Amino acid sequence: DAAEDLSAVCAALKATVVIRGPQGERTIGMDGFYIGPFTTAVGADEMLTEVRLPIRAGAGSAHEKVERRAGDFAIAAVSAAVWVEGGVIADAGIALGALGPTTIIATRAEDALKGKPPSEELFARRARSHLRTQLRWRTGGGRSTTSAIWRMSSRSARSGAPPHAPCSRRSTRTWKSRSTSTGNRSPVTSSRARCSSTSSATRRG
Repeated sequence: DAAEDLSAVCAALKATVVIRGPQGERTIGMDGFYIGPFTTAVGADEMLTEVRLPIRAGAGSAHEKVERRAGDFAIAAVSAAVWVEGGVIADAGIALGALGPTTIIATRAEDALKGKPPSEELFARRARSHLRTQLRWRTGGGRSTTSAIWRMSSRSARSGAPPHAPCSRRSTRTWKSRSTSTGNRSPVTSSRARCSSTSSATRRG
């Protein structure tokens, strides 16, 4: 289900899955695990036996979703992770949930971050130029979720906190989408106007 949380989380963290069947064991990445709505690469005679998450120093990750009520499946969700080495981003993972038939991996945005020092300005710029262009995700909820996830990833990656130090917050707010068809900026209330936004961030020193 592209709207459940762990799909985007595992994709952003570059997890791999282990599948076993009569022909033996095989390992695939999250980018090849989902092949359609409610459909995975696990065959009819196979079983998913492991989900492997890499543990690397200098990592920061965050997940945020917009939901109708706390605990609901997401209306829109973003997971992001960055790995910093020598003051620059060595690797990045960005996955979007509930925006298509499968979890979407934003490869262009990931590639645009690599080799650059982490900063809030960089994250905001890349979120605008790459995520919007690639996905045409223009609702008010999409904009707020995207910018928030980049800010949290920036802070967690640069914090220097000890391993496994958790940081989480939970909030509920009302957001409004803005009309783009007439060229003006007057807000109009979305049909999904009253939504809960849930976010969490982790960091590894």
